[in-house]
Amino acid sequence: VSDVFEENSTVYCVMQYLGGGSMADIVKQTDVGRLSEEEALKYIHQIGDALSYLHSEKHMCHLDVKPANVLLSEDGKAILIDFGISKTWDDTGNGESSTSSVSYSNNYAPLEQYQSLKQFSPETDLYSLGATFFYMLTGNTPPEASELLDGFPNCPYYINNAHLWRALELAMQPRKKDRPETVAKWFNILDGKE
Repeated sequence: VSDVFEENSTVYCVMQYLGGGSMADIVKQTDVGRLSEEEALKYIHQIGDALSYLHSEKHMCHLDVKPANVLLSEDGKAILIDFGISKTWDDTGNGESSTSSVSYSNNYAPLEQYQSLKQFSPETDLYSLGATFFYMLTGNTPPEASELLDGFPNCPYYINNAHLWRALELAMQPRKKDRPETVAKWFNILDGKE
């Protein structure tokens, strides 16, 4: 939101126009129904940077990261939108925002999100970031979190860099404690720095 004004007893919000479509649309429009590894990495870094900022600077979790909530600007930058169920915490980990209902997007939410979230947990958004990356790389809806208790899908033949798939599997671990603690730590693994 870049401006807010009132006119004719109505309040208006001015926001950036994002004319590039959603990530869900972009993936569907490709010739092969998925993004290249290079393109998916570019976008996942942009989305992850936004999440890192939310986590470290605002003590906030988005809680609804998915391809439909990533829009592209006209110059091709990924923008994270829809903070309708996001939640903020104070420095002690206590919830500050009034969001308390259980809300999630199937196939993009980790198991812990199916219950009321009581503690600040960047790992929750990391799971959803990983699920979004899964969609970008494969063009397929990721498995539901409960299905991953039986194991992660095998790396598809068209993924040339098996390291990406291992990093993806780490982000989408069913148990929160088995995921990297921050997006930055996951980026180090994803980029082969750890």
